[in-house]
Amino acid sequence: MPDDPRPGTRVFILNPTAGRHLYAEVQARIRSAPWKSDRDEIHLTERPGHATDLARDAAQRLGADALVFACGGDGTVNEVVNGLVGTPAALGVLPIGTGNDFVKSLYRERSAFAILDRLPEALFRRIDVGRMNGRCFVNVASLGFDTEVGNYAKRMVARRPWLGGFSYLLAVFACLSGNRVFHMECELEGEDPDGHPVSFRGARDFTLAAVCNGGYYGGGFHPAPGASLEDGLLDVCLVDRKTVPQILGLVPKYRNGTHLDGRPGIHMVRTRSGVFRKRELPLNLNCDGESGEADEIVFEILPGALTLACY
Repeated sequence: MPDDPRPGTRVFILNPTAGRHLYAEVQARIRSAPWKSDRDEIHLTERPGHATDLARDAAQRLGADALVFACGGDGTVNEVVNGLVGTPAALGVLPIGTGNDFVKSLYRERSAFAILDRLPEALFRRIDVGRMNGRCFVNVASLGFDTEVGNYAKRMVARRPWLGGFSYLLAVFACLSGNRVFHMECELEGEDPDGHPVSFRGARDFTLAAVCNGGYYGGGFHPAPGASLEDGLLDVCLVDRKTVPQILGLVPKYRNGTHLDGRPGIHMVRTRSGVFRKRELPLNLNCDGESGEADEIVFEILPGALTLACY
């Protein structure tokens, strides 16, 4: 949809606690921009979940005239998405968070200020949305070791914001002394990247699992190099239980997307849905940067469920 006439109103939802703490500068640039309209709105979030409420309110008030910008990190994007899915409003992203992984899948511009300079030049595309246990996600939902890493990195960057995306890499090494083996029951069927049928059913010991709509997470790790936001499929990367030396050998490949080289114990399944269930302890999960636990994880793809403004 390159000629989509949006927007009638731009709604900027800024997260003041986003990892890089650029919200004040971004807010000033919005207010002084030559394209600024009297109809444009700026809102600052005040609590967890507030971005969802603000996005839903904008969509209900403005409908298809709304272009709602998530100004923060991937967690802010997730909150805004959960307010927009099922409405005709469009999503835009100004990445001012720690990892800013979602924009790496479709945006050529990665700087919030470069995007602000080109804001009226958006190209609009319909993208898929994942749903896990009723909550929507646009990028990656994970469980296992990488979720432990993500939680540790979040605590690190809260104390030392200057670490930025580097915090994820540091967290990998910090978490090696903790739990690296997780237990679950799988119901997962689909195809491998070559189109061959794949099925995982029953008990499984694993180190990590990533359910990918987008291709990047964790400050630049690349679990699903073939993932597309527009193909109606989720790319699920399963890594069987690994020793510390094996994890250390996997990290650089997993970061640059070359881990699917035929080595044993690493699987990629392209699917529309699946189920993971706990065997012992509840499964930890991280959905676009937002963490939690569940006894059962049910996930699916919602094809073309959201309009995204791309730069």
